[in-house]
Amino acid sequence: SLPSKNISLQQCPPKKPAPVKYEVDDLVWAKLNRRPWWPCKICHDAVLDMHSKMKVSNRRPYREYYVDALGDPSEKAWVAGKAIVFFEGRHQFEDLPVLRRRGKQKEKGYKHKVKFLFSSTCFASFSPRLGELFLCI
Repeated sequence: SLPSKNISLQQCPPKKPAPVKYEVDDLVWAKLNRRPWWPCKICHDAVLDMHSKMKVSNRRPYREYYVDALGDPSEKAWVAGKAIVFFEGRHQFEDLPVLRRRGKQKEKGYKHKVKFLFSSTCFASFSPRLGELFLCI
């Protein structure tokens, strides 16, 4: 008979949650599902009583933020942190990262964003940190 071996399984310590990068009322570009990058505001989810949370999937945990897409009609959604960039202005649009879903790239140079659909759209927003803000893109 073969000698038995005691194999000790080391338990990996749990990973620290990703730090919170965005706060309520921050203006950001967000990529909502299959839509183009869009100006949004980080907001508070009244149901969950939070603006960010850790999403634990079967791959790797990641941080999500609750965003409100600016414009009419408004749309609120939880978006992965990797699909959010601080908003500095319209000039960023062409340089926003291309986010590909595995196996979904249609052709070389395909981008998950569209040319500007808005020529001069203005959004009025109020931020306690910045005071009233009118954002024109």
